[in-house]
Amino acid sequence: MIPKANDKVLTLDKAEFERAVDRVSTSPPTRARVKLSLSDDKMVLAVNNPDSGSATTSSRRNDAEPLDHRLNSKYLLDIAGQLTSSEAVFRLADPGSPTLIQDAGTADAIYVLDADAV
Repeated sequence: MIPKANDKVLTLDKAEFERAVDRVSTSPPTRARVKLSLSDDKMVLAVNNPDSGSATTSSRRNDAEPLDHRLNSKYLLDIAGQLTSSEAVFRLADPGSPTLIQDAGTADAIYVLDADAV
């Protein structure tokens, strides 16, 4: 089932986003939970590991409401690897709701990433 209430839209450079997630991912990557903090025109990625640090990437947003989401870094990297255009479109709702990720160049595929997936 694809959520319909994801009204917060975030557009990112796919390569920049993929590098940022890769930089903050911890070992083992299947268990790394990346915190996405969104505000204004930037997204800060961080993990709860002082050795991993954080990374910042710029974005284009259709709204200015700050958001914090925690998502599995391996799943984010897997999805980014499937996207073929240069931009990824994230559609978000509240932090407990699934996140939708699409290739900006086509609507052929929609990836649904559950906030609780570890």
